[in-house]
Amino acid sequence: MDPWTQGLGSELAQKKQQGLPILVTYVTAGFPDASTTTAWIDLLLEAGVDAVELGYPYENPRYDGAVIAEANRQACRAGFTNSDYVDIAQTIHARHPGKLLAMGYWEQLREGFAERGWQEAGLRTLLFPDIQETADTRGLIRQGYNLVPFFGSKEQDLTMYENPPFVYCPGYLGKTGEIDGLDRDHMESCLGVIQQSCLRRTPVLVGFGVNSGADAAEVRSIGFDGVVVGSAIVKALAQNPLEAKRLVQELRSGLGGA
Repeated sequence: MDPWTQGLGSELAQKKQQGLPILVTYVTAGFPDASTTTAWIDLLLEAGVDAVELGYPYENPRYDGAVIAEANRQACRAGFTNSDYVDIAQTIHARHPGKLLAMGYWEQLREGFAERGWQEAGLRTLLFPDIQETADTRGLIRQGYNLVPFFGSKEQDLTMYENPPFVYCPGYLGKTGEIDGLDRDHMESCLGVIQQSCLRRTPVLVGFGVNSGADAAEVRSIGFDGVVVGSAIVKALAQNPLEAKRLVQELRSGLGGA
């Protein structure tokens, strides 16, 4: 079985069916350098996260707050390239097949996307928060990619997505790491819409505003299947990788998975 066509989606679906929590984390590729990025991903996966979003560096990250935006800028200033991104993905894919998601901005990556070589590197699960055109989404699906819906609007059409591994629901309206806390009313409202949609059996994870085990516990108490943690993990990794490992354990405990 190809781990990229069935692995991650099947694994997360099974965890949802069993009532087990899901933890996804994020790193910026090339921050502070490519070899460190690879080591950090190894650390996170070995600490027990279910998957890692590999952020493609962009100097104008629309949905990212100060921590991730600065990591993006540093990677860009260091001359990070698509070849570096592919190399990181290939290395991780060889060691942890099916555990990486590509996260980036469609406005940056759309031109020449087919020539980027991501599928050959094992990157077939994509998260583009800014992708808006239905034709673009369906075109990527036809190419063999699996897109994670970024649920940014209650009017959003979810019918175009084909068996995504999960739905990404922001914990509040804004940028990652922008506020301290979660908007419970917003999360409850979004979850209600998703549970009435064609993706009602798909795991739903909350990102934005999840910084601690207490936040993770609150998300679970509402009825979500897990969390995506970006800014807090990037900040912890930059301070001390052991602190990031401790945070992973705290998040897993808060989710009920420790």
